[in-house]
Amino acid sequence: MTVVVSIGPPTTVAVPDLTGMTVSQAQQKLASLNLVLDTGNLAYVTSTDYLAGQVVSQAPPANAGVTAGSTVQVTLSSGPGPPAQNVQVQAQVPADGRTHVLRIVVQDVRGTTDAYVNTEQSGASVSQWVRYYGHATITVYIDGQPAGQKSY
Repeated sequence: MTVVVSIGPPTTVAVPDLTGMTVSQAQQKLASLNLVLDTGNLAYVTSTDYLAGQVVSQAPPANAGVTAGSTVQVTLSSGPGPPAQNVQVQAQVPADGRTHVLRIVVQDVRGTTDAYVNTEQSGASVSQWVRYYGHATITVYIDGQPAGQKSY
């Protein structure tokens, strides 16, 4: 007599969106969901939307349901990536007799980066050139609180 013990049906996992991630980031994200990146079949394409080494596309696509342990294939950008663009960001520091920390944050194809962080005097008008790549959202913070945001 043979006894078979079942652990139940296979677990289904939603494939995450890997677009814009590096191979290392994609591997970590997939591993956290018990999925595997197929590093033996990496493909490359020219892209002006993503920096070299970033994921451009994937199979299966984002949000597809797959069995835990499944393999995901990716296509990476070989560059050149989006051109750099500059924008002048202006901020007005509150005129309340105190110093304030002004921070300008850029979220673009590179991820999230601080473009400017400085302690400013009360009432200061600050104008700062900020560089970004591709589409970007730039947020100005004063003392850690959002004071303005614009997308490019």
